[in-house]
Amino acid sequence: MAKQNKLSKYWTGFHKSAEYQECLVYPVSMVKGGIETIFDSLPATIGKWELSDFAGLLGELSNLALNETDTRANQIFDAMYTIITAFLRYLAEQRVITTTPATLAAFFHDYEEQNAILFNHSTDDDLDMAINVDPTLPEWQERTAVSIQSYTADWVTAYQRSAAWQNRPDGVSEAFLTVVLNEFVQRGYNYYRKTPKSWSKRVLTDILTTTIITKYEFSAEEYALLVPMLTSFLQFVADQGWLNAKRAADYQRYLQAGEADMIAGAKDYADNPDALEIINQKMVAAGIDPKDPDAAAKFVDELEATGGLAELYEQLYGDKTAEAGQPENDDTAPEIEEVMSNPAAFAGVAQVYDPDKKQTYLTEDHRSINDGWLKKTAISVHSTGVQAGLRLWFQRQNIVLPAGWDAPEVISNVSELTDRLYAQWLVAPNEWTTKIFSQVGQWLKDNRSQADYDDMRTLLTSLITVLTGAGILTTTQGNQLPEALKAGSIAKVVSPKKVKGKVISMKQARKLLKNKKHR
Repeated sequence: MAKQNKLSKYWTGFHKSAEYQECLVYPVSMVKGGIETIFDSLPATIGKWELSDFAGLLGELSNLALNETDTRANQIFDAMYTIITAFLRYLAEQRVITTTPATLAAFFHDYEEQNAILFNHSTDDDLDMAINVDPTLPEWQERTAVSIQSYTADWVTAYQRSAAWQNRPDGVSEAFLTVVLNEFVQRGYNYYRKTPKSWSKRVLTDILTTTIITKYEFSAEEYALLVPMLTSFLQFVADQGWLNAKRAADYQRYLQAGEADMIAGAKDYADNPDALEIINQKMVAAGIDPKDPDAAAKFVDELEATGGLAELYEQLYGDKTAEAGQPENDDTAPEIEEVMSNPAAFAGVAQVYDPDKKQTYLTEDHRSINDGWLKKTAISVHSTGVQAGLRLWFQRQNIVLPAGWDAPEVISNVSELTDRLYAQWLVAPNEWTTKIFSQVGQWLKDNRSQADYDDMRTLLTSLITVLTGAGILTTTQGNQLPEALKAGSIAKVVSPKKVKGKVISMKQARKLLKNKKHR
């Protein structure tokens, strides 16, 4: 009864609060169950709750998720973590607990960093993980990314089943609409942190005139259909009340204003393909599937060995930048800056200079799938590592590199490091922590000669500088990671108290989650 009284005391206010919005996707019974878990586990007097109490509660929750064999353990962890943190943030905002909202936010951020394995388990093949880590943007939240993709998918389904579908522009298929809409949804949030209900003119224009052109090979007819298709779809969504009518009209106007640039840009891109596109075309002509990594790697190796790669680069760019197997430049030229600022183009360049085209990193020792290791993510992290090595080499005039190292040595060492950090800790570069780098520094000190240790310290310190400048690492990471490399410099964390109660069981949570809502 006491527990019910406490819940009743705070429920009405929490249910109406901004913090509750994150819990809307879960049934009320599950939200209440999560809150009851807090009251069961923490001291009876709310005013005495401390960060160490929250650390103990979340520690029990993560242990439960990590040791559970149920395939839905991550989903249940997500639900309970969302509910618990939302309620605690509400209490902090209302000054019911002594911890301030800012302190609580910092605590949750540290917890998520230290338990990255629990926050990197998406298995949705459609979820674009090319995430902009610019520190000036709001923090990326997986639950938000999944939520917006879920409800926009519901919009498409409803549209396809409605009478309005019969009046769509001729030639529009559900598949085409889904592919295009998903790009706006994913890119809009992952890169700009804008949801379908908060898109801006810049977001829609940028995606329409750049990403849609460089990422897809639509026909001229499909490009002509794209804006009319989205215009009709947005009208349907607004008519259902799912999107504010004025906002929908603004979106339609922005898209129509950018339509001519998109069509012209698509034609120009098709008429002037990049090196990777030409290589792919050569593969297809030779009967090789570009998506077959072994066959593609063999083809590129043979092309390079026979001088075909150098010839291609000379035709495209007027030089032989690929002839020696390494990029040539004395300064970070504007053209290189432009390539590095274009994710699709830079990924293509990285593919050409990838030191492990046969993907042997996928067969090296790594964490299990049950721990959260994913082949898709490993490939993405590897590409990021190759790009990071290229960034370092391109900017070598402005940084310090180990004496005598050439481009292949720089790129391979950086990419191997990122591969190992993902294999062991399941983190991408933007998720690197002082704890991890302290252990890396200690391992290098214990296992390498002094000369090798000094070279790796030099390489990694410059790498951190370059990635911080590119916005891939935050300023805090840029300041702390080099110090952590010296070994033993680990950020202070809150010591958890042992919780007095029992965290909600998988059996209970599984039952509550069964009725999860879909917006």
